Amino acid sequence: MFLEFDGREKYLKHRRPGESIEDAVLREKRREDLICQLTGWRCIRITWADLERPGVVAQRIRNLMLARRA
Repeated sequence: MFLEFDGREKYLKHRRPGESIEDAVLREKRREDLICQLTGWRCIRITWADLERPGVVAQRIRNLMLARRA
């Protein structure tokens, strides 16, 4: 399992030259899929809003970890 932070900056400021936001999102999705395929891990994405509820995020992570063990 791995955690990634999603924010607007990632898709607005860090696009490749000539890349649309849609292209950047799809590129990120392909990268995530490849990581999951190669490692067997699962991606947990969080945003700024999630950081306002750390207990909820922590419980979400715990639930996913417990589900993987079952």
